[in-house]
Amino acid sequence: MATPIKMPTLGLTMESGVITRWLKKVGDPVNKDEPLFTVETDKAENEVESPVSGVLLQIVVPEGQEVPVQQVIAYVGQPGEMPAAPGPSVGPRAPGQEAAAPAPIAVGPNGGAAPGTTRELRASPLARRVARELGVDLAQVKGSGPEGRIQEADVRAFAAARQQQAAAVAAAPSLAAPAAPPAPTPVAAEAAAPAPGAAGRVEPLNRIRRVTAERMAQSARSVARVTLFAETDFDEAVRFRKHLKDEFEKRYGVKLSYDAMLVKACASALREFPIMNAQWADNAVRYLPEVHVGVAVAVEAGLLVAVVRDADRKSLVEIARDIDAMAARAREGKLGVAEMAGSTFTITNLGGYGVDAFTPIVNPPEAAILGVGRIAQRPVVVDGRLEARHTCWLSLSFDHRIVDGAPAGDFLSRVAEIIAKPYLLVGT
Repeated sequence: MATPIKMPTLGLTMESGVITRWLKKVGDPVNKDEPLFTVETDKAENEVESPVSGVLLQIVVPEGQEVPVQQVIAYVGQPGEMPAAPGPSVGPRAPGQEAAAPAPIAVGPNGGAAPGTTRELRASPLARRVARELGVDLAQVKGSGPEGRIQEADVRAFAAARQQQAAAVAAAPSLAAPAAPPAPTPVAAEAAAPAPGAAGRVEPLNRIRRVTAERMAQSARSVARVTLFAETDFDEAVRFRKHLKDEFEKRYGVKLSYDAMLVKACASALREFPIMNAQWADNAVRYLPEVHVGVAVAVEAGLLVAVVRDADRKSLVEIARDIDAMAARAREGKLGVAEMAGSTFTITNLGGYGVDAFTPIVNPPEAAILGVGRIAQRPVVVDGRLEARHTCWLSLSFDHRIVDGAPAGDFLSRVAEIIAKPYLLVGT
């Protein structure tokens, strides 16, 4: 029987996707794990691989159409097979044959439904997200894409033009100066003042914030969270980075960051303590063979997690390159959804914001998350003498359903030990 190809769920925030390009035609052979089509979500455009080998028997959804996740979009099978529930196959059209026009969509402010309207609205998920963030009514935007489809650039151009127009109106002199309003009486002034507790500006959550809120609430409800704190000696790590950062960047073309050092240290410790790399799964603990370390990245729309895959098998240079490249793409809104999925352990660093210590929230179904505070010189007693040394507070939050306090403490101590002896990061 032919295998249905469905619109994949490429990330936690994905609700639908637009097929931007079919990489195969009906009748073409397809190999398993070979790119089959490209899909655009509200975050990025990605190639999607075929889950099976065979022949592309049928394309159900044409290019440029938005469909919800898990909807069948094509069938792959052996020549002559028929889909279980065949739909209209989309292939090369005969000369003069026109594509079926999509049904009109009623639109309102920001692309929402509006009764009584019949204008067809075609907009990419990314354009819709940007429109919500900028407060743009998609019904007023002219699309530059295929068949008038609204792109992200169209929304931003519309918003920029609107802002320029508003600025010009504000700067234009009035034809007649308005009369000064009379001074309010005490009673009138009291009436004009906002009532105590009056609501201020209400801003709807964008999709990233909404999903983050849902997952954090889920974590608070379901995870038996415990947090351990350890003031960690970073003096040698600071010296290590200071001595190597110029040579590191000159030789490898990438900056040596503390995040890269922490990912390497945690990846090594996770291999030694596999329980910290486990996950909660239906009243059972699942041990994972791979070590994928997520690094939280703050962007304008919210918080994203860039995943360093197989971090335990990568050198410090490779990890630094991965983090640098993914962080740049995340801030440009170009981080692929596949780069944000599948972490087995997460690191979140608030040291750059002047935070000394905090209690991070576990990202289910992971076992733990490491919070990193500010690296600063603090008074430390060394061999009976008071010294100023660089230290950093590390906070390990873990799910007590998976991990007990003793192994979690051993893991945190091991991470601190590796950071205190940074030469352990090289060659492992």
